[in-house]
Amino acid sequence: MSALPARERPSPGWHAEAEWAQIEAAAPRVAAVMRRYLRQLGTFLAPRSVDAADSALRQLARWMITEAGLAAVGDIRRDDIEDYKVWLAAQPRGGGQTITAETHRQRMRTVRQFFERIIEWDWPGAPPRNPVIAWDIPKKPEPLPKFLDDRDAAKLMTAARASTDPRDRLVVELLARTGMFSGGQVRHAGLGGGFVRSAAWYAAGICAAGAVHVRRWGVSAASHRVVELGHELAVGCPGSG
Repeated sequence: MSALPARERPSPGWHAEAEWAQIEAAAPRVAAVMRRYLRQLGTFLAPRSVDAADSALRQLARWMITEAGLAAVGDIRRDDIEDYKVWLAAQPRGGGQTITAETHRQRMRTVRQFFERIIEWDWPGAPPRNPVIAWDIPKKPEPLPKFLDDRDAAKLMTAARASTDPRDRLVVELLARTGMFSGGQVRHAGLGGGFVRSAAWYAAGICAAGAVHVRRWGVSAASHRVVELGHELAVGCPGSG
């Protein structure tokens, strides 16, 4: 049960409203431009997107007032943004850590869009040019490829076959022929069953058995395949002749 009667409960967004009241008292021109901008966003963005922009702009306004001593949005220059980037990256979050790279990226993107739009809309009080440049927004790390194209697959096979370690070739050939992944269930003749754990485990099973049974979890029995690896893959295994 709430400690407050329903009529006395704070309304959603009360914290944001209280903070805007403080910003307006300290820097009325900053609050006027930013809140006008947020009202415009409400005409073409979803409410959650507007809320995210609201949070980012309140944070920028706090920095302008408490750290930079800036009283108007139009007073922000390029060197101010360079200081803001450093300040933003050091802001704390839960667990005694600083904000994540993704939060940093989103906040900087929001601030850049703010300046971009009010300049394009020719608002009084906008800076002469956008002080936030594209390089201020941290880039997302490049995702790892989910699969190899034919060219890269051919390079991988060539490198594996040229390796001096016979296990490299065995493992790559097994993966290429079965489409196996690290969570696949594997059963080698005479070795029992289990999950794939390491390259050495692959190689031991192949050398000992010469065939592998592959089953994927969560799919039909039709996916159960037996792959004969053949004598050529056993050449070079410990104890092979």
